[in-house]
Amino acid sequence: MRRNVYYEAISDVIVSKITKNKLTLAIQTNAKLAFQLLMQLSGQFMVFVDRVDNVQSKKASERTVKRLLFLANRFGQTKNNKIVITAPLLMSLSPNQSV
Repeated sequence: MRRNVYYEAISDVIVSKITKNKLTLAIQTNAKLAFQLLMQLSGQFMVFVDRVDNVQSKKASERTVKRLLFLANRFGQTKNNKIVITAPLLMSLSPNQSV
């Protein structure tokens, strides 16, 4: 099944295409590739689990605390016994823009 998808990169990237069978063989024969793929997938899974967990919270205060803990874990840096969250700026709104 062919999917039409569109992606946009922030910096220069190299895109490669490989068949499912060749990818499966590469994963089975290359332990470093298998490990890196497992690390990437487990990281994405944990983000998904965190989002589902956050949605289950009924109170806004609980959701806010969970979001802050998530951001601290993902972007936080310890400085002077405090965690500073330096999250990347994803979007800025000017008075002429709407959400």
